[in-house]
Amino acid sequence: MVENETASTGCGGIRRLSDSRYEVKHLWVRPKARGLGLGRRLLVELERRAADLGATEIVLDTNETQAEASSLYRSAGYESIEPYNENPNANLWLRKTLNRS
Repeated sequence: MVENETASTGCGGIRRLSDSRYEVKHLWVRPKARGLGLGRRLLVELERRAADLGATEIVLDTNETQAEASSLYRSAGYESIEPYNENPNANLWLRKTLNRS
């Protein structure tokens, strides 16, 4: 990535796995912007969008070596589950039940 003033501060996405299950993909915050709560805000927004699309459950995979990410997800209410995919880089799979409003 080229670092410049116009580069993104963070990103993330969701992917539909079924009518009621969505997956968080590639939640990332630029290192210089970490610790400001932006990751949590992005995660909340992704959860809201998934719920708006009909999700009642959201899942993700990560690696426990990414301690900050694992801590964020657990503090946001995610719980460990059995692997739902075959991602060779993941060693931790998490889920959260979403409340639709």
